[in-house]
Amino acid sequence: MPKDVVEAYDCLWHYTTAKGLLGIVESQELWATSIKFLNDLEEFSGFFDRRLRALVAAGVRVGADKFNATEAGQRAFREHGGRDAVEGELIDAFGRAITSVTLKLEPYVVSFCGATAADSDDGLLSQWRGYGLDGGYALIFDSKGLNELLREEQLNWLFAFGHWGDVDYHVDSSSQCDVHDESKNWEEQVRSTVAEATLARLNGGDQTKELERLFDPIVTLATRHKHGGFHEEREVRIVIGALGKDEVSAAQQRGDRRQGRPVHFTVRDGLLIPHISAFSRPDGSKAKLPIRKVVVGPHPDKERRKIAVEMLLARLLIDAPVVVSSIPYIGR
Repeated sequence: MPKDVVEAYDCLWHYTTAKGLLGIVESQELWATSIKFLNDLEEFSGFFDRRLRALVAAGVRVGADKFNATEAGQRAFREHGGRDAVEGELIDAFGRAITSVTLKLEPYVVSFCGATAADSDDGLLSQWRGYGLDGGYALIFDSKGLNELLREEQLNWLFAFGHWGDVDYHVDSSSQCDVHDESKNWEEQVRSTVAEATLARLNGGDQTKELERLFDPIVTLATRHKHGGFHEEREVRIVIGALGKDEVSAAQQRGDRRQGRPVHFTVRDGLLIPHISAFSRPDGSKAKLPIRKVVVGPHPDKERRKIAVEMLLARLLIDAPVVVSSIPYIGR
């Protein structure tokens, strides 16, 4: 797991409902929701609609430039309808191949907010508003503690991929509200790898190895990509790629003793929502979530809510203070 999250954020906020708070502290687990069932209609697909083509096109142009530097390359372009036509075909072909493979994956997401200062108890009004008249709660987690649990997760379970980091915010294929240096490096890897695949393809070779190297950067970029309208949240997310039964069975036949993550379902507004329980353990024992503090969101009855949460934490032997947000919002 990357160290930049721990270095950038001393703690992370996780906003939830009363039901969510109760489930988290009792189970000592966090639900990772299927990325296709989050509150953004463009989640996961947005990267392919807004950003992928620009990255692929840039890589194809670099590869075509190298091919065009020889007389044989120039002649081949002329024989196949010109350079622009060939580039267009390659951009479409690579884009379709990358998109079709990646969208078959099953990423699951746990979301945190990194926008609130560590010494603040107020939280973000935009987040509290999301919980309407019923109000909300926030658990503040120690980032180093979460990082240690993620390391344990890798030892306990089989999954296709796992990472955590900042979300990148984009408006369109060229406008970027907030893209982090780590993601810029992933994007450069996509461009350079596509350039190599382009040159291999134009020279009549097999570009399979080059395209396979795109798995990590593409999955990382796609699962961290969001529309700029969500920029205020400054989301930090854990992403876990679940494996199917056949993939788990194949890994176990190769000698891997880990199990695959079971997928569970809950109901929300009449819709079945797939999720996995992050930080659960195969032997049934409970991890200890690194909860630093619980914040009761703005609400006319927030003081009684505070008392109830304190009673709950005391019953569960969780040593964490409970505070109330001072934002004077009453949900009307």
